[in-house]
Amino acid sequence: MKGIFLCLYLPPEPSSSKHLLFDVVETSAKEGFENLLLAPNPVRGLSKEEVRKNCIRTEEKLHDALLIRLPCFSFGESSYAFRFVRVHSFIRKALAFIKKQKDVAFVYVPSNPPILWALSIEKLARKMGFKVIYNINDIYPDIVFRKGSFLYRLLNKKAIKALKSADQITTLSEDMKDTLLLKGVVSSKIHVIPPWEYQGSELNSQQRELLLSSCNLGNGFFNVCYIGNIGKFQNMSFLIKAASLERDDSVHFHIIGGGRELAELNNSGFLPDNLFIHDRVSENEAKFLYSVSAVNVISLNPGIVKLACPSKTPLCLLAEKPIIVIVDPDSKYAQEMKDKYNAYVVDPKDPSVLPSVIASIKSAKPLSPYPLPQFKELAMMAWGNLFREIRRTIT
Repeated sequence: MKGIFLCLYLPPEPSSSKHLLFDVVETSAKEGFENLLLAPNPVRGLSKEEVRKNCIRTEEKLHDALLIRLPCFSFGESSYAFRFVRVHSFIRKALAFIKKQKDVAFVYVPSNPPILWALSIEKLARKMGFKVIYNINDIYPDIVFRKGSFLYRLLNKKAIKALKSADQITTLSEDMKDTLLLKGVVSSKIHVIPPWEYQGSELNSQQRELLLSSCNLGNGFFNVCYIGNIGKFQNMSFLIKAASLERDDSVHFHIIGGGRELAELNNSGFLPDNLFIHDRVSENEAKFLYSVSAVNVISLNPGIVKLACPSKTPLCLLAEKPIIVIVDPDSKYAQEMKDKYNAYVVDPKDPSVLPSVIASIKSAKPLSPYPLPQFKELAMMAWGNLFREIRRTIT
């Protein structure tokens, strides 16, 4: 029996969560499924010449699966319109591919492509008899459109229909599950599987020294670091404002990552002298930087924690350094981080509080070690149970 995984971004394109997908694929293989990965030809981060060269169908073995790249719409300026057309092109070709397959047990649909295209896959599932796993990392259309707007009302109806039609839904947090329940999704088919850590090789001593130098972290200052995606949901304006209010000269703020907002931050002209912005680093490098920061920061805009979950959480916890969580204080995520892992929760609407929180961390005694769960083992156990349930229902 075949398991088909749809994915928009795979190497050589940058993706901070590719290890999550590969681990799920490996677990599917252990449960006896023949895995196919369907992805469009790569474009993100590549030159036009590289895109043109790769705009062909290719096949290769990758992480217990056969990766099949489908040539899709590839040329244009990066924008929502470009992305919409590209995703539509990919889904159309993916559907045509799936129709030709036999013995398909399930199709794994990520929340990106958005829910709009999930309906087409679910319609095909009813004809062919396979199951649909909808993996919700971001809840659409809530995370894109303002509630009450015309586009939100239109797309939310389709979202609810797609969610109710899926056979199994996985999501990352209890807050996200609560949002799905409010849309009328049956609780029994929602599986909360939090993100797990990237388990790559350690950096050698030379690599560590070069990284510390390039990020200006081996400098004797009290370094407060945000490491991750720099997008419109990560509330970078909060950190900039808080840095401008910091009066302790020994405190340095660092934003390390890449994303749509990076160029805008670099060109803003309003960065305080104690804040430094660095380019995106690899997962191995991020893992090391979390371990040498004085404080690690997890940050989201108000309300976003109910629609998405920070994938960097396990690595921050495993670094065993103080963590400042800038999310809605009344969220289940905030309460868990505070109660289980002694994190400092800060309201994302009030940057004026952050300097005093940092001062209290500087003067506090080191925290007692807290028990850490085996993030990956627990997640793979949950995925294994899900795949066994699918096998049981189709045989």
